[in-house]
Amino acid sequence: GRPWAQYQLATVHGEGCNVAQSDFEAVRWFRKAAKQGHPGALLCLGQHHIDGKGCALDLSEARKCAERAMAVDAQYARVSCLLLFEVSLAYKDMETSEARKEERSILTFLVSKGMREAQFRLAVALLADDKDYHCAAKMFGLAALQGDIDSAGGAATCCMQLERYSLANFWSEIVVKAKGEGMRPEHKEKRMEDVDNLRLDLRRWLRDKCGGCGAALDGETRLHCKGCRTYCYCGR
Repeated sequence: GRPWAQYQLATVHGEGCNVAQSDFEAVRWFRKAAKQGHPGALLCLGQHHIDGKGCALDLSEARKCAERAMAVDAQYARVSCLLLFEVSLAYKDMETSEARKEERSILTFLVSKGMREAQFRLAVALLADDKDYHCAAKMFGLAALQGDIDSAGGAATCCMQLERYSLANFWSEIVVKAKGEGMRPEHKEKRMEDVDNLRLDLRRWLRDKCGGCGAALDGETRLHCKGCRTYCYCGR
């Protein structure tokens, strides 16, 4: 009845090491170890529920396994978050209102844990489903601060819609300086085109000098100007 032994036996059956490979036997022993709170077994059992190997495909059960593994041992938090992210991807593919609700719930939790990819995915969902540019800009911004160039482009687009032109300029400059490096291949061409068009629009909206004090807007220590929605030195 030792959980570590049950976990090892499950791994042996799953890999077919000196025994016939059997996902069903692997799941049976993973489940025994998981019932005793073995975090590794919980995560493996969750993966089997996502893949539907050796057991029924059950995303709800997979989520429970990941959350329980995280609660049992904090050292498994990062791996548990990755498993939860896989669950959210599986829900996304189902394309039903209930699945969309579950996906949003998981992404919101992962955002609270600081996962960059979840921040990006939640921002995309907020735009697609709710047209919520304010919250989407916040999520894109959080991901961009962790080095996600795609998110910087998304933040720039949202800020333009919100008429926050200085912030739009700030995020678009990050994309331009990165020259598209680090962008997701499926988004790169469209994102770069959007940023180029955005920067053309910005030239019509952003001033070269502050309307309050006439100072050139090219320094490093700037205050936000509420009047023209750009950055200046006087803050008028």
